[in-house]
Amino acid sequence: MVALLRRLNSIIEARVGDISVFNSGCTEGELGQVERTLQVDLPGDYKSLLRSVNGQPDDCELRFPPDQLRFLSVEGVLSLWRNHLQFQSDEFFDELTSDEKVRGTPFHPRRIPIAEYEDGGAYLWIDYIPGPAGRVGQIIFNFNEIDFAVLEDSVTDLFRRYVTILETGAASLAEAPPDYGDGYRFMVSDQYMDFAAYHDLRT
Repeated sequence: MVALLRRLNSIIEARVGDISVFNSGCTEGELGQVERTLQVDLPGDYKSLLRSVNGQPDDCELRFPPDQLRFLSVEGVLSLWRNHLQFQSDEFFDELTSDEKVRGTPFHPRRIPIAEYEDGGAYLWIDYIPGPAGRVGQIIFNFNEIDFAVLEDSVTDLFRRYVTILETGAASLAEAPPDYGDGYRFMVSDQYMDFAAYHDLRT
């Protein structure tokens, strides 16, 4: 994970210069507190990420795909997790996506939010309640209010995908159009990279 972050930061700096992307890393004490509160053992690669970069500041200058995600600090993870608990329901727990990897319940205490696009109501979760064909720790994304998909199998795979997207030119880093807010986005044909464009890279 550390090597991937180094490559990613190097690409970002080469393309757009020295911009504000990530916070500095969190402490072991903060990691321990998060795991005790969530009552989960976080994946090793995600903990490695947080030790290196504790999410992104509110005014970060780069958002990540799909859509316009901002990675959360440990404080942000706990705050959003608690907020989501207000809406938890087991009504759709046994409903599955067509590939049977993801359960249909939108909010659950064993789904840990790690990134959000607040204006769009979109989130990345580490999923501890996968469907029968899924795997514990998969990274899932809600591409609309009620539909979910596995984005990647792990945090490592997610950041490896970001590096590959930029290194292969599948997307460019460009200043966001005025109606997208400030800063930079992963852009494809003058649009930010949404779920459909991201998904196309995997198929």
